[in-house]
Amino acid sequence: MHNRPPLPTPTLSATALVACAFAAVFGLVATASCSDDTATAVHDVVANDSDDTPVDVAGELTATVACTACAGKCTEESWKYSNVVHDDGVINYTESPPSAGTHASCWWTWGTFATQVPTARFVHNLEHGGLVMVYDCPGGCAADIAALTKTGEASGLKFIVTPFAGAAARIVAVAWEHRLLLDCVDEAAIVAFAKKWAPGAPEQVDVGPSASCM
Repeated sequence: MHNRPPLPTPTLSATALVACAFAAVFGLVATASCSDDTATAVHDVVANDSDDTPVDVAGELTATVACTACAGKCTEESWKYSNVVHDDGVINYTESPPSAGTHASCWWTWGTFATQVPTARFVHNLEHGGLVMVYDCPGGCAADIAALTKTGEASGLKFIVTPFAGAAARIVAVAWEHRLLLDCVDEAAIVAFAKKWAPGAPEQVDVGPSASCM
């Protein structure tokens, strides 16, 4: 049995929660699901595996491209993950933050948060075609957080802004199987990155998670 992580505190208005659209049926037992994954999904061969065996998740870095944002302190990466299923147990990610891979069956509500969103949850948001922007600035960076929120709004995409201790860079923008590592908030670079890669996520789901997920 695993304790549900504490709900992060929104610093700005987040998308209102809506009910799940579907229920998953396994054998003779009907289980209410937090997922709106449809028949077009490319995963979930094994769903909702919540035993106590930790799952180690590592991606393969397939391409690295230097970019010009933040005075050249900018790198765009492509990743490939071989196993993409739901698991509600303990998930250990190698990448900080990951851009795909095994993830929780419930995703997270969209918005900007003052405390760290559970990683396994926001990976599900990525799968739904969202943009996740993490920051690692222990000394505080209110201006950057505001700029990231503005950037998410400018992208026109569903987005999450969250702190992430130990991130690969001060600012990391993440779309499904892609990361943009930055030393600053560059709105134009992040929006271009997001519009390029987020539409390629395997599922495009607009609804938020159910109340039972939160």
